[in-house]
Amino acid sequence: MMMYPLLIDVAKNSSDITCLNNQTVQWIYNVFHQCVNDVKEEIGFTLGLVSICCWICASVPQLYENYKRKKVEEALSFLFLMFWLLGDASNLIGCFLTHQLPIQIITAVYYVAMDIVMILQFLYYRNLSRRANLEHNAVTNGASSNTSAARQILPCCLLLVFLPLSFFGKQYSFGGSPDMGPRRVGRTLLAEDLGHGGPLLPLDAEDIAGYAIGCVSSLFYLGSRLPQIIKNHKRRRTDGVSIHLFILAVAGNALYGTSVLLQDPDPGDTYLQYVMKHLPWLIGSLGTMFLDFIALSQILYFNPPCCKTEETTEDDEPLLV
Repeated sequence: MMMYPLLIDVAKNSSDITCLNNQTVQWIYNVFHQCVNDVKEEIGFTLGLVSICCWICASVPQLYENYKRKKVEEALSFLFLMFWLLGDASNLIGCFLTHQLPIQIITAVYYVAMDIVMILQFLYYRNLSRRANLEHNAVTNGASSNTSAARQILPCCLLLVFLPLSFFGKQYSFGGSPDMGPRRVGRTLLAEDLGHGGPLLPLDAEDIAGYAIGCVSSLFYLGSRLPQIIKNHKRRRTDGVSIHLFILAVAGNALYGTSVLLQDPDPGDTYLQYVMKHLPWLIGSLGTMFLDFIALSQILYFNPPCCKTEETTEDDEPLLV
């Protein structure tokens, strides 16, 4: 993964000077501009990096499973993929609005790109399957299937256009802002420190905007799992759903939530204030981890790896959309 150097004059920020005077881990500060002053924080930071690695790899097993089966709509809920994309897109837009670090921007772009690839793959194989069924049944309305797929692909293409435009519209600088504070590392990248001391929740407009985006993103992440869990329950089967996707999702969310909880609050903040300021992202990670664990349990119950049954081509339930 490419990392850009931080073009920040640390002398402009007294908190940066304080960070450099403490026993901070130098390479973490140089690369991520985050103060890590003790072993507990270093462990938390490392868990955050491992969480990113889990999320980078999470979509690959499902993409391969879709490629193998070519019957995606039997197993996957389209709403599951769309809500996941909306959560990552909200996260990315928030990264631009709150001037996150380059590594966070790059990682967030990667998450959105992988979501779009999975959705386009879903629509492609679903369209092929429906067209094959129409030809098999000698039905001549195949054009309507193509039109439906095109209408669903169009929002994904528009999103690809919108994101670069929002990037240039905000005139974002890869050097970041001079008063940029320490950041957290993980899939939910907006869990930054919202002020120092004072009330439990942010009060100024910029912090409120970042907090609101974090809430919206977390709601999308939580909402994404429910359609897939319902679909698995209705089908009473989970063949076609990659167990590795949900293993990595559980691991990624657990590691990220733990990494946030292991960080010390800013000077002047209590631990309760720290938790409240990071609450949307903690709910988004730990709450989604609970739902991911339910989906993983369904896979182990309905389709245990040790007792694989012969795959059937019959779709027991329609796609949950």
